[in-house]
Amino acid sequence: MKALSLATLLTLGFFAGQAQNIRTFNNLDLSSSFSKNTNQYAIFWGETIQFRTPVPLRFTTGLRFAVNNKSTGLYPVSEGANLSTIMFMKRPWYTTFAVPVGLELYFKGIGIGAFHELASLSGKKSYDSTYTALNTGETLKTQGFSGVFAKKQNLTGGVYLVYTFNDSFSVKAGFNRISSTFTKANTKRELGYARLNDDTFTVGLRLNIEK
Repeated sequence: MKALSLATLLTLGFFAGQAQNIRTFNNLDLSSSFSKNTNQYAIFWGETIQFRTPVPLRFTTGLRFAVNNKSTGLYPVSEGANLSTIMFMKRPWYTTFAVPVGLELYFKGIGIGAFHELASLSGKKSYDSTYTALNTGETLKTQGFSGVFAKKQNLTGGVYLVYTFNDSFSVKAGFNRISSTFTKANTKRELGYARLNDDTFTVGLRLNIEK
């Protein structure tokens, strides 16, 4: 009985000691990503857990809403099926709700981090012949649900540097890869899909709200 009581006290002491090394934040993150081909405007709300030792490590997850659009022009398709190129005569846009996860090493106000969306939902936006060349009865749509292990993706991931002026306010800059999938179909079957990957420069502001 004494051994059990001692083990219980040691276990509680261990978790209490670990709790002293943990900080939690809510984050509000506003960012803009842009390149020659793709623009993205995003807002993220989530939670960060920071482990203070030996080097502060932060784990973040939450919900990310993004508005995406692409430039007009001809896009060669490197990933897809039955489509070698896709042409946009008018800028297509679509929105995504996504669940990202991220890791960040943070020391003396400077951090380096990486994140990737695990899953997203975009609502299958449709484009008519004013956006791209289509035959009668054909449609072009964005991918509805995306998963990180699927071939068809509307997902974003990236790496960044962050500088924190104080515990509440940070600025970020880095590079994001934005994947956009467009599927062509007629009334009977799917005709093919194109996954377009674009590397973008991104800047952002972050508010850190400690609990």
